[in-house]
Amino acid sequence: MRGDRRLYALALGALALVAITDVLPSLYVIAMSFSPVRGSHAGAYRVILRDSVFARSLLNTALFSLGSAVFQIAVGLALARAISHLSRKAQTWWFMVLLAPWLMSEMASVVLWRGILMADVGHLDRWVHTLGLPSLRLLAGSRTALPALVIVATWQGIGFTTLFLLGALSAIPRNLYRAASVSGLGSCRTLVCLELPLLTPALAAGFVAVAMRSAGQFALPARLTMGGPMHTTTMASTYLLERLLIDPTPAIAAAGGSVVLAAFVLVGIVVWRLRWAGAAAA
Repeated sequence: MRGDRRLYALALGALALVAITDVLPSLYVIAMSFSPVRGSHAGAYRVILRDSVFARSLLNTALFSLGSAVFQIAVGLALARAISHLSRKAQTWWFMVLLAPWLMSEMASVVLWRGILMADVGHLDRWVHTLGLPSLRLLAGSRTALPALVIVATWQGIGFTTLFLLGALSAIPRNLYRAASVSGLGSCRTLVCLELPLLTPALAAGFVAVAMRSAGQFALPARLTMGGPMHTTTMASTYLLERLLIDPTPAIAAAGGSVVLAAFVLVGIVVWRLRWAGAAAA
């Protein structure tokens, strides 16, 4: 009975912590979004939903999150498979290299990548100039700025993703690999027939975690591209901050935050339903 009471107390403590740090602030933002604007309690939502820049920021956030998640999971799985065949000592050195960007502060990452990718004067464009080629201007191009941010985000988070997927790979029983080897399965067929089916829960969890973290990115898009060019890299986080700074009515920014929160909740419900559907099918 004492053990059950302790478990209940821990559960209630966790729920109280979530309520204080997440639920109550979210409810406050939602309540603020219904403050009167232009004589109407729903005026903030009319303003925010008619703003084309806000719509573009939501699309940019979705594309950035999806691209970062797909790229990080794909590259992380490839690195995890390669590192899993190395010795313990070699794995330690690789993790030191891969985790260094993840441990680096976001502002330090911004300074580093601005020096590399800045149009015309960055190290990359100067190196291209020495080859007699035109400037790439990755951060200044409307078609290349968002993919450039995805690359930087992947560089920053690939160490943690690789470590997570390596742990999932190590949980696969060794006798299954021996059976695959006896059956004559090569590396590619082992990946498709053995590893991917067993790694599906881990890949799904990693995908959601990376996508959620990318959706909340602020420093990279705000400092590397400042939302440009032509709002092609304006994220929901940077838009809401700018709106709050330039607009004296906080209800409009709160309405935008409520829309973003609703989008996160919707994605969470979809992922949850898919998870249970997959579990039922299995």
